[in-house]
Parts: sequence; structure tokens; C-alpha cells
Amino acid sequence: MKYVLPILVAYPYFSKYVREALASRDPDEFILMVDSGAYTVWNSGGEVPMDDYIQFLRGLPSEWNFRAIQLDAIAQPGKTRENYDLMREAGLDVIPVFTRGAPMEDRDYFYEHSDYIAVGGIADKQNRAYLRHLMQTNDGRKVHWLGYTDLKEIIHFRPASTDSSGITGSQRFGAIPYYVGRGKMKTLQRSVFSERPPDDFIAATRRRGFTMKEIHRLGEREAWRGAVRKPKDGPRGFASFVAYTHHLARNIEIERRTGTKMYLAFATEKDLMGAFYALDFMKERECLTTS
Repeated sequence: MKYVLPILVAYPYFSKYVREALASRDPDEFILMVDSGAYTVWNSGGEVPMDDYIQFLRGLPSEWNFRAIQLDAIAQPGKTRENYDLMREAGLDVIPVFTRGAPMEDRDYFYEHSDYIAVGGIADKQNRAYLRHLMQTNDGRKVHWLGYTDLKEIIHFRPASTDSSGITGSQRFGAIPYYVGRGKMKTLQRSVFSERPPDDFIAATRRRGFTMKEIHRLGEREAWRGAVRKPKDGPRGFASFVAYTHHLARNIEIERRTGTKMYLAFATEKDLMGAFYALDFMKERECLTTS
């Protein structure tokens, strides 16, 4: 099957190495969403300069299939709308951000100028009721959920897209998430792999294209160290590589079932390339269509 990899990179993380990594791939292989990174920078006490972000977006290669999210102002709905107007006046077709606390009139205003809005302030599950109300009153219009990937909610409401950085956490947290199908992910701690892992993990990982010999590598210490890389390059980073394939399998099935694109958010070129390596692997093993 044909699968185009949805990738999200925030402006503060868009290094020359990330740019080179994307440039090394066929533009038809991915769809890129650029986020302003306003929340990340705000958390560190700074702010993203509007002019810098505009110039950056204008400099992205025209052959890339990408959309950009506007520069929003954290906890300032009025300023966020003002920023959107400024970016439109600068000639940029950016995705507006409608965030919790903004009047519903702003949502309608954004849809007057864009077919697609991003919804912020929903990552906390305490805001689930707000999100449900928002979706129930959105008249089927295209929406991106910023940082929220509850699979039950995605399957029910079918937003146009979501994003999450969860794919990069396997080695950092000493665990491997694995996809068993029908929207369900499970997780195994590293200690489990000192012996034979559960049968459902083996079955699910075999469906991702791995052999039993490769699965046994997860019992090696080196498999839990280093950046994601191709399995043929050695055991380092292999645990993350396996996790990447499970995340991709989930995202592919969810997109096929609901139409929702689940963007993978990356902060480094090594993690980003790991996703391409995992996709290449699944293509080579002819297992992209398995759930």
C-alpha cells in the first residue's frame, strides 16, 4: 500500500540537520506540518519572533508538501487572532489556532479564511468535555488536535489530524509500546526481555516484519542504547526501532480506518530518520497492510 509519512517539526527544532534529513528523502514520501513552537519557547521564558518565523516559512522548499501552523500566543486568544491576521497579510496560508478560552466566534472567523484549524489547550485529559463539545458543534469541518492522541476519541470523532512525540520515548523510559490492532497499544518494560516476551508481543512484532532471531535482540543491553538506526547496522537503538514500527503500524491502520493523519513530532534529525528507516523496513518486509 502507498503510505505518506506525516511528520511534524516545530520551528525551534528545525535545524539544518533536520532540513538535510528531509531533503535526502523523496518529497512524495512525506507530508510535513510545521509548528511555530510557541509553547516550547514560552515554557523557557522566551517567545518566537514573528518576522523570523515568517522568513523561515518562506524559505522552505516549494517541492515539499507542507502546511504551517500560525504563531500563536499562549493563553492570549486575542493576540493569537491578531497574529493570524498578520501572517495572512504577509501572504502566508497558515493554519489558525483556536485554543481553549477563545470565544466561539473566533472559530467561525478562522473557518471563514481557512479550511483547516488547529485546536490547542486540549492535551490535558481534564479538558475532554470541552473537546467533545467542540467537535460536536464543528459541523464536520477539518480540525487538527494539537498534542492529543487518545485513540478512542480519534476513532469516535475522526479529526483530520493529530500529533504526538510519543514515538521517541521507548529507550528513554525503558519500555516498548506495541500495537496489537484495533486501535490498541500495550507496553512492555525492558526487564521482560531478559526472558521470552508474551506471545501477543511476538505475534504483533512478527506482523511488523521481524524474525524471531531479531526479536531475541531485545534481550541485549546494546539494543537499549543509542539512536534509532537500520537493524543491519548493529544492535544499538534496536528497541526504539521496534517501537517505531509499532507506532507506524498503528498510525497506518488508524488513517486507513478513520482518515485521521497522526503526525509524528520530532526534535532531532536522528529520530526523524528513524521513522523513515522503520517505514523502509516495513515496505521491504511487505507488511504495511497488516494490522
